Amino acid sequence: METLFRSLLGLVFLFVSAGAAFAQDLVAWGIEAMGGERALGELRTIAIRGQDIQWEYESSYEPGPQAKQRQSGEAKFTIQRDLVGGNARIDWDRRVVRTATPLNFKYSEIMAGGIGYVSGIDSTDRIEASIKSNPPGHPMSGARTAATLRGLTRQSPRLLLDMKNDAKSVKPIAAQTVGGKQLPAVQYDVRGWSFVVMFDPDTRLPARIRTRDGDPIQGDSNYDLVLADWRAVGGAKVAHALTYQLNGRDMVAIKYDQVTPNPALGADLFEIPLWAKAIAVRAKMENVPYQWIIRRGYWGNLTDSDAVAWDERRWRSRSSSTSLRASASRGEPRTTALWWRWTSTWWCSTRPSASSCRNG
Repeated sequence: METLFRSLLGLVFLFVSAGAAFAQDLVAWGIEAMGGERALGELRTIAIRGQDIQWEYESSYEPGPQAKQRQSGEAKFTIQRDLVGGNARIDWDRRVVRTATPLNFKYSEIMAGGIGYVSGIDSTDRIEASIKSNPPGHPMSGARTAATLRGLTRQSPRLLLDMKNDAKSVKPIAAQTVGGKQLPAVQYDVRGWSFVVMFDPDTRLPARIRTRDGDPIQGDSNYDLVLADWRAVGGAKVAHALTYQLNGRDMVAIKYDQVTPNPALGADLFEIPLWAKAIAVRAKMENVPYQWIIRRGYWGNLTDSDAVAWDERRWRSRSSSTSLRASASRGEPRTTALWWRWTSTWWCSTRPSASSCRNG
């Protein structure tokens, strides 16, 4: 019996070792397809100019799978990144079109030393630090810092090289089926995030990078970054078309118009005011509502705070029959207005003494 147990244990070890080796092979093949380890290693800084379009389905006139795509906004951006040091700056020229009157925001997101800062006004729901500062700006919340860092990590052209250099964080997993096609895949666990990196079996290039995100309506969901339009940048290949999908439906389409390898980046690009550093917080890595942070940012009404708060007056007004009629007159989807009413009803059922729930 002991001999049989040892034999079975040996077989398990062989299978695990073979799986780990295959995972490393997938990463190595992907690096070669992107130009090789040397070319990716020499890509230390990068500047990207591009544009994106955002859509939303959960503000549609039709519920569930029948929900039609509605454009939420569009933007032009310039990204400047120190891929080795981790600092980044994104200058945004954003236009929100999901509102009755379009909203325009020009601001910069700066990531440096593990904290985030917003220079300018990026939301109609400004926090106190933004209102009181001159020029306007504010440190990012821990949740937004985590969401921004996760996006930068996922989109980094050096991601596979980082995976190779941190082999213990790469795990073999089963091939993923997308559109009827089997994509070999590995799991990469880093800084509390789990990325499922899928590879095109024909080109060996990374094809999709997935996380599992919680969506307030659809529940646990696949949030994928789809990579395409690979072009040479220096000696490496960089995807120039990047599409974020939620459960297979396009949410954000990103197009890189110009990518410059290894530009000189001045330290002042990533400078964060001393007052903001003094009150800034590090990335919050647990219970981050990623979809809420990402999509509210696109909508231009993110309250950039980790505080748990409830605006009773706003919910009360949104739940009233008058508000439902007003929403309809503005052309707001009835599903959105009803969602507000159902949520408000639940709120009052759990807190009947709340001032917003008295007198009907």
